[in-house]
Amino acid sequence: MIMIAGAVLGAVVGLKMAQNLVKEMEANQGRFPISGSDSIKAGLSAFSIMKQLTGGRG
Repeated sequence: MIMIAGAVLGAVVGLKMAQNLVKEMEANQGRFPISGSDSIKAGLSAFSIMKQLTGGRG
């Protein structure tokens, strides 16, 4: 049950992020709103948060 809830929550968050990204790209005339290094930093931050939430194991 926890895995299903996590999958649904992840899908909802991912969908909202994609919608926001599309909206930003439309506002910036099709240009990607963040740089490559900012994307990497955001991804590493997300992994860090997930590690903290799961107790740092794995």
